[in-house]
Amino acid sequence: MRFTLTQILTTVLVVALGLALVGSQFRHKRRIAALEHALYQARKDIAIAEYGSASCQLLEFRPHFYDDPSSLRFLNHEIARSILMHWEREAAIDAAVDTPGHSKAFAKRALGLLECTTPDDFVRELRSRFSIYPDDELVSWFSRSSPGDLLNFKAFLRAALGLNEPAGG
Repeated sequence: MRFTLTQILTTVLVVALGLALVGSQFRHKRRIAALEHALYQARKDIAIAEYGSASCQLLEFRPHFYDDPSSLRFLNHEIARSILMHWEREAAIDAAVDTPGHSKAFAKRALGLLECTTPDDFVRELRSRFSIYPDDELVSWFSRSSPGDLLNFKAFLRAALGLNEPAGG
């Protein structure tokens, strides 16, 4: 069997195009997976912001929660947890909600509801009043955080308390 030069070149061209298409498909699949992950993370960050805001609104718009100690304790816990999550993911949450300073504005609003006027008040209450479970993540946060993290967290709270107008919340 003899092949002509045209047949050989055509076969090589078809094989090269097939390999290029397969390689392109793998690159596109990886890119799509990366975009899906980024979208999932943005949704998760928006959910953190919405949950924190909803917890605050329950206390702001439903004052009868102050009459129910167990409900109030649970809401305080969730608000405190939301402050920590806003600090940990500050840049991502601000970007996801498209509002620079959203995390600090939320922290200021939440600290006001929790009646904490300084970062030290919040940290002290975090270990006692806002923890509701024996193995509470709020208490364990201190054991797994470095001293630098605690200083950065307090700086975040100081910046939040220093805001004049909330940028969102």
